[in-house]
Amino acid sequence: GSNSIVKDESRHYLELSTEEEEMLAVAKSTCDKVIVVLNTSNTMELGFVADEQIDACLLVGLTGLNGVNSVISILKGDVNPSGRTVDIYAKDLSRTPSFATAGFGNGTDGPLKYTESTVSYGAKGYYDAYVDYSDSVYVGYRYYETFASTVTTNASAIEKIYNAFVSYPFGYGLSYTDFEWTVTEISAPEGSDLGANDEIAITVDVKNVGEVAGKDVVQLYYTAPYYVGGIEKPFVVLAAFAKTPIIEPQASASVTLTVKVRDMASYDCYGLNNTETDTHTGYELDKGKYLLKLMENSHVSKRDIGDKSITGATIEYNIPETINYDVDGKTGEPVVNRFTGNTAAEGIPIDGSRESVPVTYLSRANNMVSTLPKAQPRRSRNAAAYNLAKQQEPTNEQLAAIGLDSIPVPETGAEGTLKFTDILDAKYSDERWRDLIEQIEYPELCNLMRNGYFKTAAIPSIEKPEFADLDGISGLNTRIFSNTKSHYVLYPNETLIAQTWNTFLAYQLGLSVGQEAKDSDISGWYAPGGNIHRSPFGGRNFEYFSEDPLLAGKFTAETVRGAKNAGLYCYIKHFVANDSESLREGLFTFMTEQTFREIYLRPFEIAVKDGGANALMSSMNRIGATWVGASRALCTDLIKGEWGFNGSIVTDWVDTGHADYMPVYKGIWAGNSTWLNNADAQKIFSDSQYADDAVFVKCAQNVAHDVLWTLSDTNNVYAAYDPDADTSLSSGGFKYNYTWVVYIVLIEVVLAAGIGVMTFFLIRNIRRNNAEGIKA
Repeated sequence: GSNSIVKDESRHYLELSTEEEEMLAVAKSTCDKVIVVLNTSNTMELGFVADEQIDACLLVGLTGLNGVNSVISILKGDVNPSGRTVDIYAKDLSRTPSFATAGFGNGTDGPLKYTESTVSYGAKGYYDAYVDYSDSVYVGYRYYETFASTVTTNASAIEKIYNAFVSYPFGYGLSYTDFEWTVTEISAPEGSDLGANDEIAITVDVKNVGEVAGKDVVQLYYTAPYYVGGIEKPFVVLAAFAKTPIIEPQASASVTLTVKVRDMASYDCYGLNNTETDTHTGYELDKGKYLLKLMENSHVSKRDIGDKSITGATIEYNIPETINYDVDGKTGEPVVNRFTGNTAAEGIPIDGSRESVPVTYLSRANNMVSTLPKAQPRRSRNAAAYNLAKQQEPTNEQLAAIGLDSIPVPETGAEGTLKFTDILDAKYSDERWRDLIEQIEYPELCNLMRNGYFKTAAIPSIEKPEFADLDGISGLNTRIFSNTKSHYVLYPNETLIAQTWNTFLAYQLGLSVGQEAKDSDISGWYAPGGNIHRSPFGGRNFEYFSEDPLLAGKFTAETVRGAKNAGLYCYIKHFVANDSESLREGLFTFMTEQTFREIYLRPFEIAVKDGGANALMSSMNRIGATWVGASRALCTDLIKGEWGFNGSIVTDWVDTGHADYMPVYKGIWAGNSTWLNNADAQKIFSDSQYADDAVFVKCAQNVAHDVLWTLSDTNNVYAAYDPDADTSLSSGGFKYNYTWVVYIVLIEVVLAAGIGVMTFFLIRNIRRNNAEGIKA
């Protein structure tokens, strides 16, 4: 009952507080059993569970409206838990590789600021802060599994080292029953040579050998050969997973896990495997032995694989000669370096090699000890990077490189009778799009780009109505009100959804939100989140699924697929590497292209290729020195070229302060579409500013094409899923209503007037009493 505040500056906020320690002490002294319930989406230090002899620990995450009922059922034993962790739980978070650069470890409340910065940490500085992803590809479990296995090959020594650092592995979870696995079929014989385009399918029979019904999760990891001085590779990487249905005692269910051989390739951005005859950069499979491992989690192999298995828990294959991949496996488009060295399209590589103090990255060489990231002093700016960050428009050289340096001003406002709804059946490359878009008036194009505040703006010339987009990560967020009264469901947050390891639930989440959206005439959703949990201290971790890019990508893809089937397009956010909430606006973010592709881009890539994603939300940070939305290498060359993405990209929130570092001209040239802005829209740019600029007008028409395609493509998917649905798109239906603002202002005026009247009478009475000699 004390009102005193206890501060312990030696602790961070993911350790137990003194109040929590006292609460546990009281519980232990008064109760026979103590169960800790973790109502959090960020990993925290859990050494106390073992140290304090806690009887049980249940991770429940953020449960949404009704999920807490399941917590009670699990504690009573009526429901058998089957979840798994989606992050590793380290014993000391200050010793994680990301700690030194994610804030706290360098004595700040966030990333570092350049020495030239005069802005305090409480203030915004759009050109002042930077962060180095010096942990390289060794994020989360990839670091701990690699570190323990690199220091020694002795099994008992590995366990001792691992247990000193880790409380719970990635993919860890318990059940009220036990399961036995039996491998019943493998498509590629064990020990065989693998080809570049092969797939391996492994069927596992899962038997419930306990006494209560339950579900299990079968996890498959791979270990690729590592050569000192070669491409960086984690010791184990999640390759596939499958969740069983409910299995009754003594019953069985089969699951099949499929791995594409090319998905085990690593990205060689520096030509580390180059020889006199091979100067390849890109995805590569080193020659050597590849191990597929059926595991209970990232650290423990399935020990009892069953007497009837046709193989053990580890299956060995061989790559006889190094395999290079020159084109994307889905689109067939060339795969080349886009962010490294002299091939960096923006002129500054994203790896920080041209910073005043070049970034050093964690390496598997030297037992990973000498390169373990440490807190660094602030460094000075690189002048060229700073000038690139300030660039508002594409240069003549950049325009010439893509053939846009000498084009005529495109026609706008052309005569025509086409309406938006006339070509909903058109493919993205259909010529009718050009005819339709040329009918759009230039001011309408400008309004569409700069006024993307929770909507896509109306385009009267082609009878395209305004369509509403709402925010939210655990369902629709009603921060923007409408005439349509609706009470939306608050779903469990993304981290908890991923902890089910059941991608069908992600699909159902998207489908359910999509159905709610249709009932409210809402067309777009600022969700799901496709980033990963780089650091336990990430301020947006609750919006993202996992530290693992495959797991995050699968859940992102299924959420998008479900929503799209219900007619709701998803702006997956925050694209990309928005892993720091502190100082994220304009944050210079440095990493190798290998890290960028294998870790941070991977969830979005899976969502585009497997989930049919047709919308993204560009993040506030920079990749290297270029704001994400102004990077043509990213927003056009990579995602629209290599990946085959067609659709629109909306910015994160833009006010007039952001407009300088999130420039519209360079943004639409790069591939960004609309700006999430409402107030002072004209201050971002005016209609007359670029009216005679041929490139600007051409890019503005590209924006219209992408926005209209997002609507059309989603509508076609919806029509195929529900042939009886109304898919006319002839009216937006949803109307923004700001009457609530007027009511709030009126209430405040009335309250202020009341306080004024009360104050007047109070002062008058005090003066009257004083005049009569009475003390007030």
